[in-house]
Parts: sequence; structure tokens; C-alpha cells
Amino acid sequence: MLYSKNAIGILSLLLSPLLGTILFAQNLKAIGQAKLGPAFVIGSLFMAGMIRRVASHLNPWISFAIINMVGSSLLYFYFWDKFFGTYEYKRKNFWPPTLLFVLVIGVVVIGQYFYSRR
Repeated sequence: MLYSKNAIGILSLLLSPLLGTILFAQNLKAIGQAKLGPAFVIGSLFMAGMIRRVASHLNPWISFAIINMVGSSLLYFYFWDKFFGTYEYKRKNFWPPTLLFVLVIGVVVIGQYFYSRR
């Protein structure tokens, strides 16, 4: 069972390419390519950092949108076809990792809010 191409693409676009690469890494693990998973996660963080640096003069929301569009496009159009193009699979439920991701991000944001109010 794998997380679907659509789930990875849409979650990367709407939430974060980090979530998409985590799901993608889980898929790689399921097909016996677990060693590549951490490289994708680190690559996603590196890509986001590079785009933020290049687009530092832009509104943070625009930078966020650019990062998500680039990350989603790479996972959906390039990497999925490269690793899973001919692979037949059953879809894995994407809600548990998505809710966990949103919960963790929510805790971090709330923590930053209370820390900045000191």
C-alpha cells in the first residue's frame, strides 16, 4: 500500500512539500528504497531554504506559495513517474499522517506565539 500520487501532490501544494516528501519517503520504504527517503526530506528542506533566500524580498505568503508549487510539481510530475510510474498499488489512507503533521505544526505555531508575547 502506498500514499497516492494525488494525495502527495495536493498535500504538498496546500500544506507543505515537507509533508509530501515524508509521504513519498514512506512510499519509497514500502518498495524497498528506504535509503532514498532521508535524501528526499533533506532535499525538500534545502529546496525550501534556497527559494526563501532567493525570494526573501517577496511577501512571505508569496514565498510560501512558490515553495509549495515547486515542491508539489517536482514530486507529482517528476519524482513520482521516476520511482512509481509503472508500480501498481493500493491506496493508503493519508489522513493520519496529515492530521499528525497539522497537529505538530499547530503546536509549533502556538509555541512561537506565546514565546513572542514575553
